Amino acid sequence: MSVISLHHPGFVGNSACTCGLCSPHATAVIPGRARTSTRLLRGRTLCLYDFENMNGGTNASIEFARRVWSLFVSSFELRAGDQVNIGMAPWTACNYMTALPLNQVRLVVGASGRDSADKALLNSVDVDHVVERFDSVVIASGDGFFTGLARTLSERGLSVWNATSSCSGGAARLQQACQHHLRLRVGPQCHHSTAA
Repeated sequence: MSVISLHHPGFVGNSACTCGLCSPHATAVIPGRARTSTRLLRGRTLCLYDFENMNGGTNASIEFARRVWSLFVSSFELRAGDQVNIGMAPWTACNYMTALPLNQVRLVVGASGRDSADKALLNSVDVDHVVERFDSVVIASGDGFFTGLARTLSERGLSVWNATSSCSGGAARLQQACQHHLRLRVGPQCHHSTAA
C-alpha cells in the first residue's frame, strides 16, 4: 500500500492561512519512491466524496470546505471524464452549496437520519457499471461504512484509493481494503464553526 500525505497547495506559503501547517513547500511522501508530477490515478476515475466526513462534521466554515475540496481535486488531478459523486445530508446540502462547483459534480443528498449521506452515496454506485466504465475509484472518507464497496471494487480489478483529511480520521479496515491511501493534511485550526 502506498501512503501519501499532502498539505493544501492553494494556501502553502500563504500568510493569510492560519492553520499552523502552511510552509513554503508542499510535501508528499510515498514510502519507497519520490512523489512525481505523474497523475496518481490511472484512466477514468469515479470519486465518492463524503462531504461531512472530509470536513470533520457539519460545522466547518465554507472557506475550510473549499480548502479541503481544492486540495482533493488538485491532489488527484481530476480531469474531464472523471465523475465525482458528493454525498451530503439535507441540512448540509442547503448550507454548503456555495462551497462546491455544482456544475462539475453529482450531488447525492440522503434522507434525514443517521448515516443518510453515506447510504445515499453508497446507493449511487452500480458496481457493474463502475467496473465497465472506470479504471480507478477514490473513496474520500474515513468512514468504515465504505469498506465493503472498496473490497468489492478491488476484487473486480479496479485501482481503489482511500482519501482522508486530517479532520476525517480513518477507519483501518477501509484503508486495508484499498490499495492506496492519501491523507490530506488540513489543520483543524482552520475549522471554524458556522453556528452563531
